[in-house]
Amino acid sequence: MAWPAINATLVSWENFLETMIAITAWHRRFAEHRAVLSPVTCIDDILAAKKDGKVGVILGWQNATPLENDLAASNCFMTWVCGSSNSRSTSGIYSAMVVGNELTMV
Repeated sequence: MAWPAINATLVSWENFLETMIAITAWHRRFAEHRAVLSPVTCIDDILAAKKDGKVGVILGWQNATPLENDLAASNCFMTWVCGSSNSRSTSGIYSAMVVGNELTMV
């Protein structure tokens, strides 16, 4: 397998509820295609997907819109996914990465 993991962009400008619906749809895909797809929530999941000949899928979004100006909403995302979010503001480009139970701004 050429790629042990990919980032699947869930949403671009969708709100919290629409993002949770998209996450649910991906969990359905994981169940339906478990022979070839594997959800990724940490580095060990990527290594396991590679070992098992599957594609690990990191669920992400394009900006912080799904948080709806409530950083506490990130707790829901941390429970469901390990993803990345890029947010552009007038002062520059910010990235937030959710890994395990930590939200890191880079």
